[in-house]
Amino acid sequence: MNINPTNRLNKLTQHAQNLLQSDFSEWSGKDRISSNFDRLNEKMLSAYNRCGGGADSNDDEDDKKSGRGESSQ
Repeated sequence: MNINPTNRLNKLTQHAQNLLQSDFSEWSGKDRISSNFDRLNEKMLSAYNRCGGGADSNDDEDDKKSGRGESSQ
């Protein structure tokens, strides 16, 4: 399995966004925190690509295979 840091970072950011929209939907600071997550995600992806990472690695689609009990051995 190849790990794609871009996918992982996007999944983490999406999870944080979903958490803010559901569990913290009434919180007045959620919009500010949400925009900070987006900004930081873009900065980290930009830095990763600038340092020569990216593009030719991949993750298994949403890591679904690891949840089905399949083994690589």
